[in-house]
Amino acid sequence: MSGPQHVSARQSAGGELDSTQRIETKYRRIVTPIPAPESTQAVEALSRLEPAGLGVTGHVAWDCAEGFQIHDDRGNRWIDFTSGIYVANIGHAHPRVIEALRHQVEKPLLHAYLFATPIRLRFVKKLIEVTPANLSKVFLLTTGAESIECAVKLSRLYGLSIDPTKTVIVASKGAFHGKTMGAQMLSSNPEPKRWIVNLDPDIRHMPFPDEDDGVDAFDRHLAGLGIEPRQVAAFVLESYQGIGGPRFYPTPYVQALRRWADAHGALVVFDEIQSGFGRTGKLFAYEHYGVDADLVCCGKGISSCLPLSAVLGRGEILDLPESGSLSSTHTANPLACAAALATLEVLEEDNLVAESARKGAIFREGLARIQKRHPKRIARVRGRGLVYAIFFVHPDTGEPDVATAERVTDRAVQKGLMLFATHGDLVKMGPPLMIPDDALREGIETLGDAVDECLG
Repeated sequence: MSGPQHVSARQSAGGELDSTQRIETKYRRIVTPIPAPESTQAVEALSRLEPAGLGVTGHVAWDCAEGFQIHDDRGNRWIDFTSGIYVANIGHAHPRVIEALRHQVEKPLLHAYLFATPIRLRFVKKLIEVTPANLSKVFLLTTGAESIECAVKLSRLYGLSIDPTKTVIVASKGAFHGKTMGAQMLSSNPEPKRWIVNLDPDIRHMPFPDEDDGVDAFDRHLAGLGIEPRQVAAFVLESYQGIGGPRFYPTPYVQALRRWADAHGALVVFDEIQSGFGRTGKLFAYEHYGVDADLVCCGKGISSCLPLSAVLGRGEILDLPESGSLSSTHTANPLACAAALATLEVLEEDNLVAESARKGAIFREGLARIQKRHPKRIARVRGRGLVYAIFFVHPDTGEPDVATAERVTDRAVQKGLMLFATHGDLVKMGPPLMIPDDALREGIETLGDAVDECLG
């Protein structure tokens, strides 16, 4: 790989890094200032037409995305460390997915409501085949938040089928499960759900455990809720917490929770919307804990591109609602099913789950080297597989340093590494699972250069 050709980054009088830097490597090309004026114009135009609360990400207008690379229409090319926020696990615009979509379009069959279709059957059979054996049925929806809403409904129906007081759903503090009403009530952060006004009193929150917590901590956290064991219908856990993460549960803690749930007739629901389909080196991240799930909520990486989500679970739970009460207009959309089936086939045939685990070691080692250069500024490195984050602190106080994380993110994008802003003290990364080793290493080196420039 030829080295980058560029002019040195310069600092303005205000301390900001100059965005003009020409770069040409095997996998990156930056030939305009970043953001390019045309991208800025597109972002500003969208901001006038769309609600302010949407918050268009970054100042790069994507023109096309293939594999592990993003292109704009000005000739710039980035190594992608976002996977479109963990959607493009098998890579952007994978040829198998494009061919599956082309075949479905040319059939043509673009929508079928609840009528059976061959592509729906093939996808559902494949999905159940590759997932853990106790997950015997699946309900298809469109968004991850919808799958959470469905899991809440199923959990309540399950609890009520046993005891009219078995209605409490327990989530974790710091969790994020989506932006619909039920999903937001599962979050413990009060501000995003202030609009709901009348919150569900039977949704409770336990502290997120520390790294070394186990059985004693689980018992203590549960007791702190002040409820009777018979009242608990379900626990809903992100397999890793995405906000401020990735933050994984201690395995003994989850195993203690699973044993308690079995003993008291409660369900364990895992939110795999962000963490599923190979992202952490397992098909589902909850498999790291060595426990079974009663329900699993999926989205994002399930289809590589189109809106599709799923609730997988034990048949007796998914069969609780009356006939017709789980219907959805766009359930099992033929195009989405075609893309999702191709995604599962590529994951399996290209061994991408194992590749995620293997490349995770490269990722951790590279980020550790960056941390070693700045031990007083990078407090920790967290992650598994191909999802990692580095956390910045102020050198004198040890307090979270949001400003530096934002500057590093911006600088990396200017240098040809696509990242998304977390608006926190961390830079979070998740490249496509098919990224070549040398491209992964180049991306890590680019991040390291951005850190060095911002802190040096």
